[in-house]
Amino acid sequence: MKFIGREEYLVEKQISTDELSFSLIYGRRRVGKSELIKQILRNTDIKSIYFECKQVSEESNVTGLANIVSEVLDLPKLGYTDIESILDYIFKLAEKEKLILVLDEYQYLRESVKGIDCIVQSIVDKYRESSKLKFIILGSYVEIMKSLLEHSNPLYGRVDLAINLKQMDYYEEL
Repeated sequence: MKFIGREEYLVEKQISTDELSFSLIYGRRRVGKSELIKQILRNTDIKSIYFECKQVSEESNVTGLANIVSEVLDLPKLGYTDIESILDYIFKLAEKEKLILVLDEYQYLRESVKGIDCIVQSIVDKYRESSKLKFIILGSYVEIMKSLLEHSNPLYGRVDLAINLKQMDYYEEL
């Protein structure tokens, strides 16, 4: 499939750095957020963990994420049961090598994990100077995702790149 348009949104600069980067990409459903990131992941040699959060319990999301981490990094089955522990593990792994972690449909994780924004803030702060993780969260509930950038949110000031992805116009499609 040929990838058309969106060149200005490619986050390769964030991915190419050697320090931790935290990107937020949001926009209404069906504008191409997931496809944009999947295209970027296809074009990089960095090991990538892509997880689509679901409207299930924290434990189910953590099990799914842990299974993908095990598969991508060729590790034995991981036994994590809470999101804080698995995120801490991934950020710590990225101290040794560059990794990309994508959490798609982040708003579903927010529904099932009380205080997830505080947890992410704490982990980002803990590893800001030592991790090489490229952390990308995607979401389609625009108001919820925009709220992550507000002064009152624990993630305020932590996001290095925020993109409100809009529907492509006619000229981008040419």
